[in-house]
Amino acid sequence: MSCKKEATEVIDTNLSKYIVEKVKVLTTKGEDLNAQSTITKLSEAEYTVDAIVPDDGNDGRRFKVEFLYPAGITPISVTPLLTDSIDFSIAKTFTIKFTETATRKYTITIIEQAPQAPVITAFSVAGAEQTVIEEDTRRINVRVPQGTNLTAITPKITLTPSTAVIVGGEKALDFTNPQSITVKNGGSSKTYSIKVEDYGFTKITKLLDRSLASSLRPGFFATKSETSIALDSKGEFAFVAYADGIKKYNLASPTSEPTDLNVAYADGKKASFKVLQNVGTVLLGCNNPWGGGEVIVSAWPTTGPSDAPVEVARIPVPTGGIIQNFHVKQEGNNIIAYFVDRAPLRKSPKEDPVLYIATIPVASVLAGQKVTAFTSNQKISGLLAAGAGDGPNIELLPVPNSNEFFYNSGTSTPTILNSSLASPAAFSGALVNGSSVGMKAFEHNRGKYVMWGVFSWSTNAANPKASKFVLLDVTKKGYRSSITEINSELANSKFTLWNNVQKIDVGLGGISGELGDFYCQTAYATTSTGKLRLACLSAQNGFVVYEVD
Repeated sequence: MSCKKEATEVIDTNLSKYIVEKVKVLTTKGEDLNAQSTITKLSEAEYTVDAIVPDDGNDGRRFKVEFLYPAGITPISVTPLLTDSIDFSIAKTFTIKFTETATRKYTITIIEQAPQAPVITAFSVAGAEQTVIEEDTRRINVRVPQGTNLTAITPKITLTPSTAVIVGGEKALDFTNPQSITVKNGGSSKTYSIKVEDYGFTKITKLLDRSLASSLRPGFFATKSETSIALDSKGEFAFVAYADGIKKYNLASPTSEPTDLNVAYADGKKASFKVLQNVGTVLLGCNNPWGGGEVIVSAWPTTGPSDAPVEVARIPVPTGGIIQNFHVKQEGNNIIAYFVDRAPLRKSPKEDPVLYIATIPVASVLAGQKVTAFTSNQKISGLLAAGAGDGPNIELLPVPNSNEFFYNSGTSTPTILNSSLASPAAFSGALVNGSSVGMKAFEHNRGKYVMWGVFSWSTNAANPKASKFVLLDVTKKGYRSSITEINSELANSKFTLWNNVQKIDVGLGGISGELGDFYCQTAYATTSTGKLRLACLSAQNGFVVYEVD
């Protein structure tokens, strides 16, 4: 009798290998959502899965899933099938059969969670001199050198988190006008407004400093304070007026001692020069009559130290009149000078101030001839109604290439007026300090700018930056719109490149000026190489000259 030995049954004792190691969640199109999956073991045969995915912003809850297994493990079947998308509005249970004796159940809950918002952390443009990212307003402003081709710029953009992308990818854009760039991370997206501009200031270099802030204010101004400053037409020389005369500083040799300008007429009488202005190659000076008399205007046809001035205009001022300042502009072959009598503002009841305008032919200056009559005088109507008041040094200055003017009192904030000296719009107090004096409005390299000096009655040695020089870039919006459109933003003292008010602020020192003196004055000029030079003087605090790129 023979016996047949039966085959021994092999029992798989390592049931722990029949598991799912990872669950992937995909969109209905098969895109991996990089789910954060947590697998919890309830028993050898039952598991739960919580999968967190970015919320795509859609109402649908259909996804695909994939199971990843240990190496060498392949299930016999998965129910329901994984080939189609599945509605995960509620938890879904999958039965995975590994062997005849090893079956597992995985219950999957998919949780849609708002993704981390994408952020542009760096924005790079070749040759950029300045880049400002304002995340709160989603604005980016880049300044590049003058003349840069703006029509095809491809910026390099850095994003967070690492899953964020640029919609449309990095590509060349035409920044002649502002562009919008959208970035996205899952269902979260942001759109940034981008400006790339080739104007404005990116660098300021001090050429001459004779201020208290540097302790370099000249001693001869200690008892006879400086009153005004001007630059020649090419920005090569600075002229500083004080009680005894005019000092001429060579900006090519800033450490050299100044020379004294001739301030005597041909007949030996002393010229008027307390306030200085410059038009082209002509330096003009005038007195500042307090209580009436005459405004006497002197001019230097050239600005050599020995050149004699000529008297070019006399303007009668009624008894009680107060004129402390004047401004000029060139129209064709004439110099137009503006003088404001502030005395009516001190009456009871108050009246609007009076404007005097004198037309001075350049040919008359060169020929040494006096202009015997001024052009006109008129009330500057509406200023009182607009809230303007008396101030330490009232001035009316022309806005370049327009028929508008700035009216500045030195106490209330400056006001812009139209050609008929009406429609007043006042600067925000956050934009212009109330004690601004010596304002200038000018254009340079397609840019539009306003500058002034700040004189403070309360300055002292403990507050050395109360007297200062301020420069604003108002290029994009222009002079009037920069006032009327952005005052609400500036009221929060937020000066940004986006609203085109770039602010340069330089301290001059800390001793208040003499009562009745010309408190502040500014000047500007363009060099032969196209550089802009700016000057500011504050009485008893000294003066500075800067070159701005």
